[in-house]
Order: sequence, then structure tokens, then C-alpha cells
Amino acid sequence: MFRRKQFIGLAAACLAAVLTLGTVCGISAEAAAGKKRLASAGDKHAKSAVQSVKVASYSAGVRLLADDAADAVQQGLFDVLNNDRTRIINYAGAKESDAGIRYMSMAGGQERASIWSVSFRIPDGGRADGTHTALIQMTLKNAMAGRTLRTGESLQAFYDTGCGVYYKVPTAVGTDAVSMTVPVLTASDHQYLILVITSGSWSPGNGYDYLAIGNSITMHPRQSYWPDAMGMGATTQQNDYYHQVSSVLAASCAAKGKAYNSAAFNYAIWEINFGKRAEVLYLLDPYLSPELELVTIQLGENAIPDANGFAADFPALIQYIRAKAPNAQIVLVGNFWNNAVEETVKKQCAAAYGLAYVDLSAVSVDPYVTASGSPYVFGNELAYDANGIGHTCSKAAVAQHPNNAGMKYIAQCILQVIQ
Repeated sequence: MFRRKQFIGLAAACLAAVLTLGTVCGISAEAAAGKKRLASAGDKHAKSAVQSVKVASYSAGVRLLADDAADAVQQGLFDVLNNDRTRIINYAGAKESDAGIRYMSMAGGQERASIWSVSFRIPDGGRADGTHTALIQMTLKNAMAGRTLRTGESLQAFYDTGCGVYYKVPTAVGTDAVSMTVPVLTASDHQYLILVITSGSWSPGNGYDYLAIGNSITMHPRQSYWPDAMGMGATTQQNDYYHQVSSVLAASCAAKGKAYNSAAFNYAIWEINFGKRAEVLYLLDPYLSPELELVTIQLGENAIPDANGFAADFPALIQYIRAKAPNAQIVLVGNFWNNAVEETVKKQCAAAYGLAYVDLSAVSVDPYVTASGSPYVFGNELAYDANGIGHTCSKAAVAQHPNNAGMKYIAQCILQVIQ
């Protein structure tokens, strides 16, 4: 799913690393204790708090993984981020903090920049228990696998210790260099740095605040098969339904001298997490608050194989959002990929909770027909990136998403029901 240019010459990718004591990045005794508590269940090497042990410098080999191997590593990180929240800690702060992170994969819309394997050589007299850290430095070009950061994006590093424990790694990004400090937990060659391109966090402001919760139709991250962070099927950001609704609301607020703030959150992880959707409800927490005026929920297309489970989980999702954002108008958006069971559930929830419902039956399509001939699907159109460059999107799943006409219809229907 992720394709990028293969790097030739593994030796050329080896970079220098400098061993320092665990306190070099401001890791306090409390931080070490927090890390110890976290790792005790899954990391047999984490047995002691920080100790002042002098050791010699050593080298760490850093090698860019091939695509297939990197995909497997990334999937492991997805599983941890989306399903095992207790394993994610702030390495420098000893406690979990989600405020500044948009989760990877479909849970938050991040793009993989690159995945590097790290091979440590523990020096004589050293301890492989997390009491030491290694500073790894590389050029921004290498870290990004040739990509460039756009305005509003930053680089976040995660670390796979080889023991199934991941960390949010302290990362400093300069004009042309990246520095990361990682704990030295093992001397195995199964340790990986996962570098991802992140978007900034969002929280409601003092004016009118709109949160669009949905799947790839609402917002799909920039990937090798999709050129920009926007609703999949739209040819540009401005043409997806979220941006169209947001544009009208922003203009209305400006006319009234009122501030406006909005965000689109890709929450497809809830759809595909069959049987355990309650476990990922917390991913919404950084985006929900009593200050919200409007929430649209566009979910269901990816839950088609689990229609009966959807009937139980969708009401629970609404209740969770209402509890966290009690003052928001909630609008339920019907399925673009039609499904009778899910449509019934949504309509029943709208009636039971007194919510607005957006009927998309006039433009919806059968998701199992790859060539429907519908004037509302993307098909084989071009999609444009932030620089105005058109891209042919050949991935089969892209073709069945709503095109500009479909997005316009969704936007108009939403705007009609907003109070």
C-alpha cells in the first residue's frame, strides 16, 4: 500500500549515533519510573530506575527498510496505537498525552515518511535496561525518504524496541536535519524508527466551532495513492464536502464578526474495529468539548460487513459524543455506499435522539459494483495536490468515492439541515 523509491546500498544508509546517559534529554526519575511501570508487562529488560553508569560511546547502524518490511512494521504500530493505548507514553514526560498527536493510519490521518531499522551494539559494562539513550541524527531528506514538509506539517518519530513497546520519541527537526533520542533497551537488530508526517492538533476556540467526524469521504491523509489531505474523490481540497460546508460557515461567521474554527477527523478505525469499537472511542477525546457548536457524523461505509454490530455500536457512539459535546448540534450523514441495515439504524437514531439526518439515497451507489456508471463517483479522474499538480489515482478503492458532484450534493444537504 505504501510505495516509495528503493534506497540502494544499505551501508550508505548507516548513520552515526552517540550514546549518552538517560538524563541527557531531561528524563527525570519520575519519567523513568513511568517507563518502568509501562514496560514491566511486556519488556523483560526494563528492571531498574535510572542509574549513573559510565559507558563508552558506540555506533548504531541505521538502515532504511524495504517497502514490504516497512509495511509490516507500520501495521504493528497501527495495532498498538489503535488498540492498546496503555503502551503509548510520552518518553520525556512519564505520562500519556494525546493533545499534540494525530493518530496514525485511518485513526488520524498521518503519512509514513520512512521506517529505519536500528542495530545497537551494547558496550562492555553497559546495561540494556533502558537506563541509556542514543542520539540518532540524519538528514531531513533521508528521514523523509525524499519528501518535503508542507506548511502546517511536522515530523514525529515512534520507536519499536523489539519487545513490543512503542514510544513517542523526542524529535527535533531543523532546516535540513533531524535528531531523535531513543532508549537503548536491547541489543537486537529488531528495533525500528517509524517517522511519520503529522498535522497539528486542534481544539475549539471562542467562536463557532465545527467538527466533521467521518471516514475517507470526509478526510483521507496524503498518501502515495492520494495526493492531499482531503475527502477522497474530490479533485481538490476545496471541492470535498467538509471544505464546502466549512467555507459557507466561515463566511457566515465573518459577516457577523464572529470567529470560526473547524477540523475534519478521519475516524474509520471505529468502523473497521468490529466487536471492539468501544475501545477506540477515546480517540475522539482531543476533539470533543462543550464549546463545539456543530458535529457531523459520516460513518458506515467501511462497516458494511458488520451491519448487525453497527446497529449496537452506532447509538453508543452518539451517546459518547453527546456526553463530551453536549451543546453541539449533531448531524447524521447517510451512507454514500448504500446499505439498508445501516440506513435504518441511522434514521432510528436520528428520531430517538432528535438529530438531523442527511439522506444520500439520491446519489448513493452499490459498493460492490466497480463500474456503476454513476455521475457521482470519482472513477478515473485526476486529483490535485497542494501545488496544483494533477495525479492519476489508480487504486481501485478510490474509484467508488464521491466525485465533485457527489461532494457538492452532500455539502448542500448538510447545509440545509444546519440550524
